[in-house]
Amino acid sequence: MGQNKEHKQCVQNINNKVKNTHSCYKEYPIFRNGDVHFLDIVGHLNSSENENLYRPFSAECECGSSRLQQNSNKMDLLAWEKQNKSGVIFQINNSEEFDLGKLKINNDLNCKRDLNGDCVVEASKGKTIKNNKVVKKSNKYLDSFDGSTKWNTLCTRLSKNNECIAKKSFKSGTHNLKIMVMDKAGNSIQKDVNFVI
Repeated sequence: MGQNKEHKQCVQNINNKVKNTHSCYKEYPIFRNGDVHFLDIVGHLNSSENENLYRPFSAECECGSSRLQQNSNKMDLLAWEKQNKSGVIFQINNSEEFDLGKLKINNDLNCKRDLNGDCVVEASKGKTIKNNKVVKKSNKYLDSFDGSTKWNTLCTRLSKNNECIAKKSFKSGTHNLKIMVMDKAGNSIQKDVNFVI
């Protein structure tokens, strides 16, 4: 955690890049091995709307840091990541290495994400399925559980946030669900979701 001018500018540049989506905290305390350490910057989502679009992050700017300090910073980042499973960590030399794309969530389905950004679906009877594509003409799903080839309507109307939210009941067993969204121009996207009840 160096404090030279280049280091301070790196932290400030990161803050400026994410100010519309994240609330940032500089010198963020983290407890590791019974001691308090400080991360250069941590960004938490600044609104509930952004929770389905972005991930939280922590970053260390290593401008002028020794190898020993870099190793300690890495341990601090990993300790933060352990507490923030959906978070992204950055250990960078300058703010240009801070990749905003890694904070974005590919939101075909609103679901829990693992550390690789992959969708993890936890299903139970009456599971809520939520599809977050912005412009929709139709929303359909196909459940191959009973051998059916018929596409069923997922939503008849969108919420005020332009979301399709539907509660569907599924029988116990393995389900291979296909969800399709089509826009007014006829373009469509499909997502496969597999789960066991």
